Amino acid sequence: MMVNAEHNNQGRTQEAMGLYAVNGSDATPMRATTLTEQNLLEPRHLEKWIVEHPDTLGDGVMVITNQFDKWATAAGEMAAERLDVLGLDTSGQLMVVELKRDGDKRVHLQAITYAALVSTFTQEQLGQVHATHLRRNGEPDATDSDGLERLKQHVDGDWDIDILKQPRIVLVAEKFPAQVLTSARWLTEVSGGALTVECHQVQLYELPGHGGLCADFRRIWPVADMADRFLLPRLDEVQETRAKMAERKRRSRTATVLAEAKAIPVGAALEFLFEQGVNADEARAVADWVAKDEQRGVVTWTGESGRSLRWAAEPGTTWSLSKLPAEMVMRATGKTPVSVAGGSAWAYNGEQLYAMADRILAEDGQ
Repeated sequence: MMVNAEHNNQGRTQEAMGLYAVNGSDATPMRATTLTEQNLLEPRHLEKWIVEHPDTLGDGVMVITNQFDKWATAAGEMAAERLDVLGLDTSGQLMVVELKRDGDKRVHLQAITYAALVSTFTQEQLGQVHATHLRRNGEPDATDSDGLERLKQHVDGDWDIDILKQPRIVLVAEKFPAQVLTSARWLTEVSGGALTVECHQVQLYELPGHGGLCADFRRIWPVADMADRFLLPRLDEVQETRAKMAERKRRSRTATVLAEAKAIPVGAALEFLFEQGVNADEARAVADWVAKDEQRGVVTWTGESGRSLRWAAEPGTTWSLSKLPAEMVMRATGKTPVSVAGGSAWAYNGEQLYAMADRILAEDGQ
């Protein structure tokens, strides 16, 4: 077992930022090392770790593609730009991920260019890009429609196209020069929150007695998400999209908050609030469909953050808060729902799950 001693000050030494291998009452410090010292490369190793484990960038992140270089003008002029990793979080926001093995004073400038290019993507184009990624990684029969459907399934509820215009920049490096951290803070502040730049530091350690390595990923900027506690000048279009993203991120965390707080007993029955989760026509169709078989209306809580629901109609499968309502609408109407508000679609003891999670966060001062 390993214990992570976390520090937020950028001026720490490698010795002060420590991980320890623990065996009972004995704790052995691990020696900090670097990618260069271990003969590890940025695209071959660091990028592969992140692609295989996108949760190193945050909860609910999936990889759309990596090493993307298909940029061109309408006139056919090609651009020699290669994006390391393009990700998507459950709110529908794109993540432009730029990796550097060592510190680079200009890493943020390159990432801004990629963010500008990525902001022009449509959902359909992203589906094509993801399908290519799937075919390149063991799914040769994946179609563009398959790629788009995978992305839509990952997003909690409907996928707002306005959010695509404001991708998040994530810089991953072993160290960050002061110029980069200063620029990241200034860009976030001067844009009124329209542009978010995150700095994630990766540190390698040698496992004592094993001959292996441990990789520690942590976000060092911004220190915490305080955006909803600051008063900012109102920039109508930017602030409106920003508010949408903040609301969607809070809603996408509903199941995680409730699961971590153990707010609902495992196996507890939940109520489906038809008209809260889907539109009125879909709600009526689902209500009629459920009334024909009582098992269709029996849903219980699993206690898991990802697939939180178990449905009596298909007890062998677990579902997310938004995917089960979507499935019920599909079966009741034969059509994909217009939108699904997963956190608002379910209630426990008469309280909407989203409201319950929001209350818990407020009680915790978040």
